[in-house]
Amino acid sequence: MRLNSNLSLLLALVIGAILSFSLGQFFYSLETKVITTEFEKDFMTQSLAVEREIALNFYAIHSLKNFFDNSYHVNNHEFKQFSSTLLASHPIIKGLSWIPKITHAKRQQYETDTHYFNHQLRITERNEAQQLVTARQRDIYFPVTYIEPILNNENALGFNLASNPKRLAALNLAKETGKLTITASLQLVQEKDTKKSFLAILPIYTKHDQLNHTEKQITGYISAVFHINDLINKALSSTVERDIKISLFDQTTPKTEVLYSNHHHLSPAQKIYSNYALGLVGGREWYLHASPSDDYIAQKRSTNPLIIFLLLLTFLSSSILYIFRLLKQSEFTQKSVELRTTELEEAKKSLERLTLLDQLTGIANRRQFDNYFMKQWQIGKREQTPLTLLVIDIDYFKQFNDNYGHLAGDNAIQQVAQVLNDTLRRPNDLVARYGGEEFVIIAPNTADGYILAELCRKNIEDLAIPHAHSSISDHITISIGFTTMIPAHDSNPDKLFQQADQALYQAKSSGRNQSADFKS
Repeated sequence: MRLNSNLSLLLALVIGAILSFSLGQFFYSLETKVITTEFEKDFMTQSLAVEREIALNFYAIHSLKNFFDNSYHVNNHEFKQFSSTLLASHPIIKGLSWIPKITHAKRQQYETDTHYFNHQLRITERNEAQQLVTARQRDIYFPVTYIEPILNNENALGFNLASNPKRLAALNLAKETGKLTITASLQLVQEKDTKKSFLAILPIYTKHDQLNHTEKQITGYISAVFHINDLINKALSSTVERDIKISLFDQTTPKTEVLYSNHHHLSPAQKIYSNYALGLVGGREWYLHASPSDDYIAQKRSTNPLIIFLLLLTFLSSSILYIFRLLKQSEFTQKSVELRTTELEEAKKSLERLTLLDQLTGIANRRQFDNYFMKQWQIGKREQTPLTLLVIDIDYFKQFNDNYGHLAGDNAIQQVAQVLNDTLRRPNDLVARYGGEEFVIIAPNTADGYILAELCRKNIEDLAIPHAHSSISDHITISIGFTTMIPAHDSNPDKLFQQADQALYQAKSSGRNQSADFKS
């Protein structure tokens, strides 16, 4: 009898222990899910910070390109002044440089005429031992000619970017696409440590080449130097959480490369992790991988599962109430996390909207124009409706900038953009700043752009911004080229842009301050 009682007591103890342990495990798992959700929220905040830091610094490189596009010739002094201003506001950029295209026929003259520190600049490259030597004969060179800051970057002067496969691949991709391109990770010529860095590259074309990228003539490239660790650490410094291990990967090449990793001393909980695709960054496929550290989980982990285990083992009845409260608490935490996640998603959408607007004028930028142009082209092709495109250029704007200054030039561009935007009446019409002093207007389902073009031209004249240095008027005027096309199934949207740009050339050749239709 006593043996049976002892066995029953032991059995009840075992069953109670099993039930307590199972319930403890259940809440441990539930708490782990909450921790995972909070971790993913923190990681999302850090990922958005990285995206924002990359976008802000790449925007500075586009500013330098606009400076080149709006200048007939940029000398070393002008480059130094403009670059110093950009570097002061973007300290993550370690250096900006100008890399012109030099043919072999002009190499000797280039090396003779280019001087730094009272020495002629020679074109260099690395040999198999990674030593800087005089560049061997090639058809074309792309040597670093201007660089800012010059201090500690002297070894980079004259280095032929086309002599390095990683740099050459980025140069060719930038030339083909006309977009900002970055290199694979590399070691800089001017540095002896093993820091992983990359170059961001933008092509500069001859001024008359405004059409198909494959037909453009390269004048040279603008490049910016970034240390990957500095870029990511700067982005993460604006976030609160420090106990998350983050790694940045480049999966463009067949073998995925680790570009960055922090918290090497931590032992991450590998069962919890998250990935965030940054997408194409300068032509390369980057993504972030993160996992929480043991400290991160310990800070989030409570003693509730252990308490439940002990309470249920001795007081099963009281533990039921505790379970109910914990479930409520978990539900409240989950709702809070979901609300925060929604807020982060809205913030991300707001950031994406900002990337579609021109920072100076507030109207659509070139990226939004490209997307909208392709969308309306597809609609026109499907419904066989006409699509009209206007290409607009401010007359003699370089003379305006040279005589009134860039601040006055920026103000003039803002006023012109506002007037063009106010001129449009239909919701489907879009005006965008295409670059520098050039604007474009897309007018879907419009058979003739003459009335709209003349209305835009007249409204700019009525704006009466003084321009004493114009050859055709005492105030700012514009020239407009326009054309209309019904997209055919075998046609290319680039052809419509080419025709509008040729019409703009006709308007300029005919004396400016006028609009011209495309004449085949």
